[in-house]
Amino acid sequence: MWFHPLVLCVVVTIFIRYDVYHKIMNIETDFPNYYTASRMMLENRNLSNIYNNREFQKQADLYCIENNIVSFVPHTPPSMLFYMPVAFFQPDTAKKIWTFLNFCFLSGSVLLLFKTFEMRLHHVAFLSLTFVAPVLNNFMMGQAYLCILFLISLGLYLWRSDKQLLSGIVLGAATSFKPFPGFLIIPALLSKKWKIAIGMIIGFLIPHFVILLISPEIYHPYLNYVLPATLSGNIQNPFHIAFRSYSVILRNLFIADPARNPTPLLHSPFLFMFLKFLIALLIIHLFSFIHILSIRNEKTYSIYSVSFFLAASLLIAPISSSYQYVLLIPAMLALVKKLGRYQIPGVINLHTYYIFSLVRQIPFIELVYMTIFSITSLIAVLKNQQNFMFKRALVWGIPVVILSLIGSLLLSPGFDKYDNAEYVSELTTTGFPGELKIDGDNIFFTEIMNGNYVIDYNNTIIKLDGYDLFNPTPVTGTDENPVLICQAYGNGRENFAKYSLNQNEFIELREMTDVDYPKFKATQTPDSNDIFFENKQLTSHPARDYSPAYKSESRSDGTVVKYVYFISERGGGLNDGRFYRIRIDD
Repeated sequence: MWFHPLVLCVVVTIFIRYDVYHKIMNIETDFPNYYTASRMMLENRNLSNIYNNREFQKQADLYCIENNIVSFVPHTPPSMLFYMPVAFFQPDTAKKIWTFLNFCFLSGSVLLLFKTFEMRLHHVAFLSLTFVAPVLNNFMMGQAYLCILFLISLGLYLWRSDKQLLSGIVLGAATSFKPFPGFLIIPALLSKKWKIAIGMIIGFLIPHFVILLISPEIYHPYLNYVLPATLSGNIQNPFHIAFRSYSVILRNLFIADPARNPTPLLHSPFLFMFLKFLIALLIIHLFSFIHILSIRNEKTYSIYSVSFFLAASLLIAPISSSYQYVLLIPAMLALVKKLGRYQIPGVINLHTYYIFSLVRQIPFIELVYMTIFSITSLIAVLKNQQNFMFKRALVWGIPVVILSLIGSLLLSPGFDKYDNAEYVSELTTTGFPGELKIDGDNIFFTEIMNGNYVIDYNNTIIKLDGYDLFNPTPVTGTDENPVLICQAYGNGRENFAKYSLNQNEFIELREMTDVDYPKFKATQTPDSNDIFFENKQLTSHPARDYSPAYKSESRSDGTVVKYVYFISERGGGLNDGRFYRIRIDD
């Protein structure tokens, strides 16, 4: 076809223009997040703090992963099993091996999809390459979605081959790593393929059971903090358009935030939750309707409508990234097969994403494409259908509205004010990053990372001369030149350091000894998310509140008001806190 050489030329151009080879070999990507966790498991280290950015960064520093800020949030515990084969090697070598494995995963996926959809091999290969941006980002970022694509492709091939239990186990295992394949249990239930559904449950539980045997304590932070934040889209800044989801659009329209979204269209938590539920349930309803029609009219095509549910999972996701869109390849192949590769709608829909992927500056462009894909899928299946099916679809839509109302009524109160805390400011880098100046007095916090704040349970880091500095504690010096002591991690070692704030340099740097540890402020991870003062609970918000600093402020009338300043993730996402304060009543 005419566009085959065009696709090849564009791919080669992108490789040259964006220096893809050197970016693929670069370790400063998402790869260290997985690598560090897998190597910790191999070395039988304590995994209870794997979602604690401070402790996780220490491990990365000890593995000589330099100039990279790491975090295992929001990955599932079994995700660390992915990278076990490469964790035996040093980081640079491991990234090269993983790049080769990614190429194998992509090639294997193409072969499996070629057999599943019975298309020409070169057509499958070129259609897959039209997802040039997601594919290249997986290579450059060292991400795991090409492996997930391979498992999905294998599961679909086994599904088509009527090896139901094995297909379910493979798809379930993929779901334990990333949630998107889990949506395929819906067409399995609609098709009454019980073995696939049971297999998916078994495959999902096996990796989790392995992690439970190794480190059961890892599930406490995951189930209490990470998973709820992920499902609600509260990872980092939930208002940021980079996350490309309907949830982000609705949050910007209907949720007010003093810093991120001070003037929404209308502050209405009820409307936000109602529309969020309604869109998600309508998407599931739409693709379920497509699948049922496919089963009734063309049983041989049911595997194609199964693939469409991968598109549904990406549409519903509260946050998304470009590399996740490789999971849309099976759905795209199914749609082109259904429409016919020479039909105009299929070609237009195919190249819509190809063009959009090259103009990524447009906000929510992937979301626009996903909506186009859904409409095209519905049109492809509804050709020559009888009107009574539309009436039935409308009747099925009534429970969707009812469930959306129930969900919004139950969950929208979660946006109400729980306590008397008031917003103070963003975490800024004015002066020393970790210092909040109030009425001339300095309040030091320990959340510092590379000049920017990345919030953790209680501490993060500042980076200087290749060292990550932990637990900055004021000890000596004058008001004009304060000095901190820090724990400095770098070059695979733990060091003791004295650090000048004004000069921004080390005064002393040496190997840490047992005598040095008691000098630092205790920074244990709190069991409670709330702030207490003299046995009185001050905060009650479900978001995490931590790192309190107590401050008395004098007013012009001579009265003294006492406040507790603290960092809270309310209104933001996990690891995305701001300064708040609450008044202490005498």
